[in-house]
This record gives sequence, structure tokens and C-alpha cells, in this order.
Amino acid sequence: MLFWYQAAVTLLLSLLLLNLVNNLRLLKKPPLEGPLPEPLPQVSILVPARNEERNIGPCLASLLKQDYPRLEVFVLDDNSSDGTAALVEEMASRDGRVALLRGKPLPPGWHGKAYACHQLGQAAKGEWLLFTDADTVHQPHSVSAAIRAAFQDGLDLLSLMPRIIALSFWEKILLPVIPFGILVFMPLGMMNSRPDPRLAMAIGPFILVKRSAYRRAGGHQAIRDDIVDDIAIAREVKRAGGRIALMDGTDVVAVRFYRNLREIWQGISKSAFAAMGNSLRIMFLVLVVAWCLFVQPYYIVFQSIKAREFLPLTFWLPSLHILMAWIMHYRIARRFKFPRMTTLFTGVMVLGALLMVLNSARWTLLGRGVQWKGRYYDFRVRRQA
Repeated sequence: MLFWYQAAVTLLLSLLLLNLVNNLRLLKKPPLEGPLPEPLPQVSILVPARNEERNIGPCLASLLKQDYPRLEVFVLDDNSSDGTAALVEEMASRDGRVALLRGKPLPPGWHGKAYACHQLGQAAKGEWLLFTDADTVHQPHSVSAAIRAAFQDGLDLLSLMPRIIALSFWEKILLPVIPFGILVFMPLGMMNSRPDPRLAMAIGPFILVKRSAYRRAGGHQAIRDDIVDDIAIAREVKRAGGRIALMDGTDVVAVRFYRNLREIWQGISKSAFAAMGNSLRIMFLVLVVAWCLFVQPYYIVFQSIKAREFLPLTFWLPSLHILMAWIMHYRIARRFKFPRMTTLFTGVMVLGALLMVLNSARWTLLGRGVQWKGRYYDFRVRRQA
């Protein structure tokens, strides 16, 4: 029995490693040089902001340094209780490209960010809409590079994987799980070649979408009760016949998602269970597979060392499994500019992620619902057709 278990783990890890290598090959970067489309389309940069006083200034400053000449910037203050609106007003008074929108009260059946993006989409005038988060910082060529890539590849939606800024200890240890989870498990080749909307991926900090495709997909109204709004909007665009792509945006946009363990715990718990369709069956499968592949080998090796029995099935093979996981983590750390030494904490990273998945399910099924930025969302109440 142990032989077949270890054989299955070895096979799965081998397949995931091959998938990661292929994904890193397919994950190209947007071109930083080359001609832009003529006539030049207008781009509306849309920033939802709720209590973003510490982030909105650097974000807007970077957006106003863009080398793309035809753009407008709308920031929606989503009923913030801090100085977000005042900061945006002050910047708008100095640059006419910036406009502040006051968010309306959140209606029933909507998630906060989805409703904020919905209002921004209605106000935008551009042929292309760039939804970006208030905690992002953009290089001056981020918009032009994205527009160039979208036109060269004939895309309706382009999302860029940002550089994740990780400064504190737990940011460095836990946040690599975001690109790790996407690039180890998501088959990007199938996403690009198959029309199935379930094979869709986008990252919230940078989503550029053609206005016509956005409207054809139903906009954010179509995903109004989905807290994983980035993946959801990509699926709706793809379902409506749009062509989507995910690219490596580490050279053009950066984001600091969270700043300490508490923020990481709350932020990932917010969306982890929802990303699994709020399905206990899918969650159980994910927990079991991730545990067997990335956590259990450490326990088996520890027991082998403790017993001083260095057998192929109980020491050498699980040691190989740990090494394979380290190789995956190292490839991602090198590509996305995480400290290379975090590779040694792969087991801690995965174990932390599994605990946050369990907490996300607990919030959703047993508590008041998922809490985020002072609001509670009860996923047990779904929208009516």
C-alpha cells in the first residue's frame, strides 16, 4: 500500500512540475517597445478605493506618470472612513485627468468591490477599461505595454501578474502561495486554446478589458455576488466569446497586498473558499491533495530520521518529494522576485494556506459570512436569476 501511495505522489508531483515549467514558458511579458495601434484608443483607468489612505497617493502618482497619452483616471471612494477621498480630491485639483466618484450605498446582493467597479465602468468613456487596485504602483510604461500586448495578440481581456512586494517575514513566507497556486495547478496552455470558461484566470491588481467585451459579458453586474471578482470577470468575458490572456507583469506593476500576518490571514481567508466554488467536496479534495504532496513528506522523513531507518519508501522517496516541491517554489521565487531562501519554507507556506482555506470555510458556513473592510458577506444567500 505504501508503495502505491508513494508512486501516486511521485507521479502527481512530476506532472505538476512539468505543468509549472510549461506555464513559465507560456507566461510571456508584455512588450515594452514597439508601435501602438492607430488611431490610439482611449484608456479609462478605474480604481476602486475603500479606506486606502496609505496606498492611494503612490498609486495615483504612478498612474499619472504613464507615457500613454490618451487616458483618464477615475477613483471611486467606496464610503471610506479615512482620508482616501480628500487625498484623491487634492490630486484631482492638480491634474485634470483624475476624477473622484462618490460611491453609492451598497445594494443587497452585491459585493463591495464588484459594485464599486460597476459604478466605475458606467462612468468610463474609454474604449479600454483598466481595473487596477489602490495598492498598486505602476511603471510609466504599464498602460502602453498592456495595450500593445492586447492588440498584438487580439485580446479582449488581459491580466498581468504583478510583482508582489513582500517586506515582513510572513509576507515573504506565505505570499508566494499566490503565484504558486496559479502556476503549479492552472494549465495556461489549455486556458489559451480551449473555450471552456472554467479555464480562465485573472489577477485583480491589473485587468485590462475592451469596453465592448466587458459590456457583452454583462460587466460586474454579472458577477455581483462573487467575491473572487477577478477570476469571475475573466470567465464571463470568455463565456461571451472573448479572448483572454494572463501575462507576467512583474516589470510593469507591483502590489503590496498585505503588511503583516493578520492582514494575510484575513485577506486570503476572504476568498479562498469562494475560489473553490464554496464547495466542501472541492475543498476536501484540495486539502487532501495539497497535504499529501507538500506537507506529509516532511512528517514521513521526520519519522524515518527519528527511527533511524533510511529506507527508500520512508526516507529517500519522500525526500525527493520535498526536493521537487522546493524546485517548484524556487522557480517561482526566481521569476517573481521573492527571496530565494523562502524555498526552504514551502511546507510552511502550504500548511498556512490550508489553514486559511479552513478558516475561509468556517467564516462562510458557520459565522456571519466573510468579513472584508468592515462588511460581512453571507455566501449562503445567492443571487436569484
